Amino acid sequence: MAIKKQKEVRVDPLLMVVLSKRLEAISREMANTLTRTGRSGNINTAKDFSCGITDAQARMVCVDEGLPVHIVSAGLAAKSLTDLFDDIRPGDCFLNNSPYYGNSHHADYTFLAPVFYKGKHVFTTITRAHQGDIGNHDPTTYMPFATDVYTEGALDFPCVRIQRDYKDQADIIRMAKVRIRAPEQWYGDYLAALGSVRTGEKRIIEMCDKYGLDTVVAFTERWQEYGRTRMIDAIRQLPAGTWENETRHDPLPFVAPDGVPIKVKMEIDPKEGYITLDFTHNIDCIPFGMNMSEATVMACSVAGVLNNLDPTLPHNWGAFSRIIIKMRDGCVIGQARHPISASMATTNLADRVINVVQACFGKVRKDLGLADGAFMPAAAGSVFGIDWRKSNAIGAGGPGHYGYDGWLGYGIPVTAGVVHMDSIEVDEQAMPLLITKHEIIPDSGGAGQWRGAIGIECRQKPRHDAGSWGFIADGHFNPPQGINGGLPGSALQLYKYEITKGEDTKTELPTVSMESLQPTEMMISLSSGGGGFGDPLDRDSEKVRHDTREGYVTLEKAREIYGVVIKTDSELYSIDQGATKVLRAEIKKNREAVR
Repeated sequence: MAIKKQKEVRVDPLLMVVLSKRLEAISREMANTLTRTGRSGNINTAKDFSCGITDAQARMVCVDEGLPVHIVSAGLAAKSLTDLFDDIRPGDCFLNNSPYYGNSHHADYTFLAPVFYKGKHVFTTITRAHQGDIGNHDPTTYMPFATDVYTEGALDFPCVRIQRDYKDQADIIRMAKVRIRAPEQWYGDYLAALGSVRTGEKRIIEMCDKYGLDTVVAFTERWQEYGRTRMIDAIRQLPAGTWENETRHDPLPFVAPDGVPIKVKMEIDPKEGYITLDFTHNIDCIPFGMNMSEATVMACSVAGVLNNLDPTLPHNWGAFSRIIIKMRDGCVIGQARHPISASMATTNLADRVINVVQACFGKVRKDLGLADGAFMPAAAGSVFGIDWRKSNAIGAGGPGHYGYDGWLGYGIPVTAGVVHMDSIEVDEQAMPLLITKHEIIPDSGGAGQWRGAIGIECRQKPRHDAGSWGFIADGHFNPPQGINGGLPGSALQLYKYEITKGEDTKTELPTVSMESLQPTEMMISLSSGGGGFGDPLDRDSEKVRHDTREGYVTLEKAREIYGVVIKTDSELYSIDQGATKVLRAEIKKNREAVR
């Protein structure tokens, strides 16, 4: 008896666009739900979260808005779900915050809701959100001095079922509330994340009702193939070859007095359409909370590559699958296995990984590559102490690249402008501190044909009682570097001084520290500026005029570095074209003489 062949479902180009945009809209609605219902400032103000959708095989299908360090690797957390459970059913929801089971680090709670349609698991909606408190030994979600997961202290949920038939597993909620310092805030964020994934679930079911399951499944496969084909085409525009690049994190007390070197070997194979990134030659994990996890190495590697390619490439598994990442167990840039601590896997070394990958492309072709973005400043550290008003505990610049200056609101590479900066007034209302200054630092951006973004000076002090500032800053000893002739950004600096004695008495602080500040003391954090791209003498002189007028570059540096003579006899400033031409020729001549 002949077997009847199932009719192939065709998805025409117009329907491809409609369904891809429909999924983007669903992802966006998930994010809006979380923003509007989140209880902590991390979520409702800073928007330190990401939302996305994978298919039943844990392959990323769609992300509309998300942090680079979060969303690219969300499929790893979803894979743990399918690997661990064979009894998934409608109404289930799972929580995964374990760096040992495909999550980024303990502070990012990843909620996974499997979406069923007519009994078939077709998608998984994912929300990953940074929590305000996670039960760490200290009242912070970052534990740099943790020697292992036990000294870190965080609750670890290795992909745990938290809902069955749409009802909470009460034991899980009770356990978390007992361990977390702000239980009601945590539970509010928990409900917001549930609302986010359930919103996505509802909208996907509506989409299947409208277009039919067969059409949606056929679209998903076609969409992955489209991402794969587009990425192959993009890679084929690059030259074949192998390149190496290296950077170094600033020294770490006790464990890395010379800093942490980070090396990558990149191979581009245009014929086969692959980019391979090899991190296996980095040092072993350190007894410190900064080891990276498999998820963050993957996310930061892909981000560094995508930053150099066509921004219209689909952000799905089909595209990501053409980037091969080699890492090894027990490596600081690799897979942190239990009980190694990866408390800070999403920041310091992760920033360096994005930078070392994206800058490596500058060796491939002159119109590729990004300089280093700024690193974690002390002003972004954790603040905790006693708020006398409530009687309870409380808990920098973009790189220049071809054709564009660095973006001032970039933040750090792992967030890349997605995380929002709090209002100073809101911060002062929420916490008993004063932020007396938050201003740009002239001349701090790395000079280049395209300038790195400017660093920020931030001054903070406690208002009433002493407070503790915990931070692990980077960029003092190894500031952001420029590429293709661009100059480095300014180095990070950190000071404090006794207010009554004046700023002349300021003393330098270590970049990795837990500092106690009295209400009579002021802390000064000078973040690093982004690195520059290209020769500063090739910069459009009109851009230099604009920078001096805006206060980004001083008149002296405009002459000394850019060779541009600015006249200030008019309000908007003007360029002395003749003097500029002569000065630039003189600087070039002096360079050649030195060589």
